[in-house]
Amino acid sequence: EQLCQRVGIIDHGKIIALDTPEDLIANAGLESTIEFSSLQEDAEKIFQKFTGMGKVIGQGDNRFILNTKESSKALKELTRFSDENNINVENISVRKITLEDVFLSLTGRRLRE
Repeated sequence: EQLCQRVGIIDHGKIIALDTPEDLIANAGLESTIEFSSLQEDAEKIFQKFTGMGKVIGQGDNRFILNTKESSKALKELTRFSDENNINVENISVRKITLEDVFLSLTGRRLRE
């Protein structure tokens, strides 16, 4: 983010976004990323059904992220969904989005997929 004046995001060989890092982040329509983990074996399968305030993306090693516009509402929805589905959520943190988060939001995949 600090070294580049323009960044292109390529998905399946096609450029899907090309802009300055600041504009890519601003145009993503997201404010923050919620990172969390769950040690339950079926957590990734269950979180695929989450529809409140964004999409939960598995990061491997029982880690997940949720990119969202409104972190406080998304945290409430995530807590409600976890309670309803009997999932223990741990290590919750909220941070500003990065270019990596924009990539995940646009492609729905991890960087190594």
